[in-house]
Amino acid sequence: MKQFMLCCLLTTALSISAIAQVQFYTSCNYRGYTANLGAGNYYNSAQFSLPDRSISAVKVPLGYRVELYTSINMAGVPVVLTASRSCLPGGIGDAVRSIRITYADNTPEETFNPYGGVMVFTECNFGGRNAYLPPGDYPTLRSVIGNNAISSLHIPEGMVIELFQEINFRGTSTGRITTDNRCLGDYWNNTASSARIYYNTGGWIPPTAPPHIANNGSITIYTGCNYIGKANNFEQGNFANLRASLNNQPAGSIMIPAGLTVEFYSQPNYGGYLMGKYTANKPCIQSNIQYRAASMRVYASGGNTGGSANAGVIVYTGCNFAGNKRILGPGNYNNITTSGYISPSSFRVPPGYQIELFSETNLRGTSTGKMSSNIDCLGNWIRGKARSARVTRQSIEPTPRQNQ
Repeated sequence: MKQFMLCCLLTTALSISAIAQVQFYTSCNYRGYTANLGAGNYYNSAQFSLPDRSISAVKVPLGYRVELYTSINMAGVPVVLTASRSCLPGGIGDAVRSIRITYADNTPEETFNPYGGVMVFTECNFGGRNAYLPPGDYPTLRSVIGNNAISSLHIPEGMVIELFQEINFRGTSTGRITTDNRCLGDYWNNTASSARIYYNTGGWIPPTAPPHIANNGSITIYTGCNYIGKANNFEQGNFANLRASLNNQPAGSIMIPAGLTVEFYSQPNYGGYLMGKYTANKPCIQSNIQYRAASMRVYASGGNTGGSANAGVIVYTGCNFAGNKRILGPGNYNNITTSGYISPSSFRVPPGYQIELFSETNLRGTSTGKMSSNIDCLGNWIRGKARSARVTRQSIEPTPRQNQ
């Protein structure tokens, strides 16, 4: 019986945590009319599509933070929820007139970033506690991350944040900040008490629906969750500086065609530790990867790639898998500058394959040694200068049997 109850509880918890939006109900026990709302500011009942003063219950997914106000335009002191309430208490039940939805700052690995909101941190270099702030006015930061607490900022492309020294947008202002700031200057470090966040004039504004990206054999990374925001396409290869490749934007969500694998690493040049490995679409990448992944690999995983990726090593005349390409199956290529073959500058190696390049024909001269991973640009001494090649399948030594 205890195991059955535990199973039910786990199932319920999983179903709630999987909800991508906060759910509001007009009757207790999650009944009546409903509205599903993502992160943002809802200044009156018309914006959350329920009758004024009608909300009685709220389902709050893990990682969300909900502020309920009894006045329009989020005036007054809010009732704050970070967990579901099947029946709101007196004073706020059937009294809600405006709502703000942000993110809890104590569970960053579970939070969502649907619109590329600004991420604020309590320590320099994006450390300490953090909170996501979607576009809107924040007359006090006390209930969001704390007044006089912000030390660094992650700002997605097309967004602006203004910090104010005092609550209600009074006192000295930073003016418009549009790019990441690793450590606010002495005057502003741990000084801000209110903030405004909005889209830059002429900058990117979230579309009403995710743009259609054709499955052309490349992955697509979006700046926001749920495939919203600026789209960046990446073919198979190694990306040693992901932040530069993404133009310092977050990796909010990812579309991955069948047969490809994506790995994120915590340091440039695939150093540090493996932060995440994906082989299928991910509507919301966990936030520690969104803003902190430093390098990335994209490679064929041996799945449904249409056959070409697993027929052999794919060689390219240009670096970064550009230019003309040919597929070299297992075998010896005594002169790759003839018979329609090419001398590579980069190549992709499917799992289980190896390639070795030689500086002279007939597998002679200086050798690169056997290489079993993608190379986005060969060294100058061999780039475009190889004269012969050998492609083999890797052999796996059987594990010795233990003596019985």
